[in-house]
Amino acid sequence: MRTFRYYLFFLTIFLAILWAFLPGYYRVYYPKSPGPDLDPQVRMLYRDQIVASQPEVVLLGDSMLVEGIDQDRLSTLLGTRVYQINFPGSASAVWYLIIKNNILNSPHKPGYLIVFFRDTMLTTPDYRVTGKYLAFIDEFASPSDHLLIQLAYVNQMSPLERLAQCCFPLYGERLKIRAAVDDLVKYTIPDQWFGYDRAAIDRATDEIFGSANLEQGNLNWAITTAEAYLYTDRNLSFETQVTHSFLPAIIRLCRKNGIQLIFVSMKTLHFAPPKTEPAGLENYMQSLKIYLEESDIPLLDFSHDERLKPEHFTDLLHMNAEGREIFTRILAEALQPIIHYQSTP
Repeated sequence: MRTFRYYLFFLTIFLAILWAFLPGYYRVYYPKSPGPDLDPQVRMLYRDQIVASQPEVVLLGDSMLVEGIDQDRLSTLLGTRVYQINFPGSASAVWYLIIKNNILNSPHKPGYLIVFFRDTMLTTPDYRVTGKYLAFIDEFASPSDHLLIQLAYVNQMSPLERLAQCCFPLYGERLKIRAAVDDLVKYTIPDQWFGYDRAAIDRATDEIFGSANLEQGNLNWAITTAEAYLYTDRNLSFETQVTHSFLPAIIRLCRKNGIQLIFVSMKTLHFAPPKTEPAGLENYMQSLKIYLEESDIPLLDFSHDERLKPEHFTDLLHMNAEGREIFTRILAEALQPIIHYQSTP
C-alpha cells in the first residue's frame, strides 16, 4: 500500500510539472480552443501553378487521380488546357482547403473544377485528417479556417474530449509529444549514433516499408482496413452527413466564383464480386446524385463501368498504364458534351 501511495505521489508531481511545462514549451496558452494548432502559413503551390498554366479545366483528387488520368492526353482529347492537382492521401478536408485557399485565390479562375472521389468520401469530413494526414491539413489551412476545425475535428469530439483538449495540456499537446518522440527515435538517435541524415533515413524507410514491397494480398488487406471507415452506418447515411460535410461549402464557393463543378465517382475493386457492396451504398449514391442535380452539378458515375476490368488495376484502388489510358478516354467522352454545352453562348 505504501508503494502505491509513493507511486501516486510521484505521478502527481510529474503530471503537475508537465502541466506547467508544456504550454510554455509549445507556446500555447490554456484554456484554448478545441482542435489542432494550425500554422498561419498556407502553401500556395497550386495557386501559383494555376496562374502559370492558365487552365480551363482543373482536376482534383487523391492518388487514384494520379494513376487514373493522363493529364496531357485528356487535354488533347478535350481540346483545352487541363491542370491536375493530385494529392496522394488527401480527402474532402484537404480538397476543401485547396479549393478555398489556392484555386479561388488565383487571379485566373478555371471554368471547370472536376473532383474525383469514391463512395462516401465527399460527406465524411473527418476521413484522413489525423495522424500523418494532419500534416497535409496544416499545409493548406490556417487558424482562421474555422469551418475546417469545426467539421473535421470539433464535431467528432465528445464533450469530455473537448474539455480535455481545451484545459489539459498533457492531452491537448499529445500529438506534438508523440511527434517529438517519433522524431527522436526515427531521426535524432540514428543521426547522432550512426551519422545518417533525415533524407537518408526517409529513403531507406520508403525502400524497405513502401507499398511496393508489400505482398499483393497484404496490400489489399491494408487498403480495405483503412477504407472501412467510409462504410460505417453513419457515413452511409447521406441525409445525416451532408449538412455536416464540406460538400455544401465547396458548392457555394465554386458557384460564387463562377466555376462549374463536376464530380466523378471512381471505380474501385473493393466490391468487385456482384452483390458485395455494403447495404446502403446504392441508396447513398442515389441521394448524392439527386442532391447534386438540384444544384445543376453533373455527377459522372464510373463505379460500375464494365469497361474498366480487374486487369486494369494494380491494387484495389489504383489503375495500371492500360487502365489509365482507357479511363482517360472514357472520361473525355463523358466530359465533351458537358463542357461543349456549358461553353456555348
